Amino acid sequence: MVLVTCSGKDSPGITSRLTGVLAQAQVRILDIGQAVLHGWLSLSLLFEGKAEKDALKNLIAEAQALDLKLDFQ
Repeated sequence: MVLVTCSGKDSPGITSRLTGVLAQAQVRILDIGQAVLHGWLSLSLLFEGKAEKDALKNLIAEAQALDLKLDFQ
C-alpha cells in the first residue's frame, strides 16, 4: 500500500491527471482525500497493486510536470 500526498497551486485537471497515472498502472485506489484552501490544493491518494513502484515513479514525474510537491509513505 502506498499513500501519496500532493500539494501546490490548484488548477483544473490535476486530480484527473494523477488518477489517470494510477489507472494506467492498473493499481487499485483505496481512498482519496482532497481539499482546496485559498487556491492551494492538498490531495492524498491511497493505492495498492502489483505495479505500485511503477505507479509511484510515474506519479512523481507527473507531479513535477504539474509543479506540485509530492510526499509518499
